[in-house]
Amino acid sequence: MRAISLLHVMTGGLWSFFLVLALPAAATDSTPQEELAAARRLYERVVPAWQHNEGDPDWIEGCALDDLELRGLIPAELDQKKLRKHLAICLSHCGPPSCSFKLAETSCDCLNCAMYCLMRGSYVGPCQTNNTYALCTRYQKSISASDGSTCEVDCNYATGLQALGAAFLLSMALLFTNA
Repeated sequence: MRAISLLHVMTGGLWSFFLVLALPAAATDSTPQEELAAARRLYERVVPAWQHNEGDPDWIEGCALDDLELRGLIPAELDQKKLRKHLAICLSHCGPPSCSFKLAETSCDCLNCAMYCLMRGSYVGPCQTNNTYALCTRYQKSISASDGSTCEVDCNYATGLQALGAAFLLSMALLFTNA
């Protein structure tokens, strides 16, 4: 009966149903409002926020703008929103609890996950810029200094393909100049 009454209170479709079933039975009597609050807290862990918060570093600055000149500003902004959503979903698979770009500032595991997601977390394309490299190295040093351990993160992961492409072009140039 508890699940049915909570379903009537909650709005959220299928997720609500599964969240209600996943809630542990209360050791004490709890009101439907308390159960609803517990379900919402559980739901918030599953579905991370994807919008950029003012004051936080923008990890995807300069990403998903490949078609800016061809299609214009509005489609490019939509691509950035789509990239943010994809990265939030990718980050939610790390943990527990789910990672976020905010947690990547203080957690080495989340920073590793963030770098992976920036490279492979969206079909919009990889997000590999000098900005992501700078943020990664800054937080890597900060995490290492705060807990005294070494945070093993490949910050070049976000710029790895660009470096590989430059090395390939350089080797080809050297090959043809020596021939």
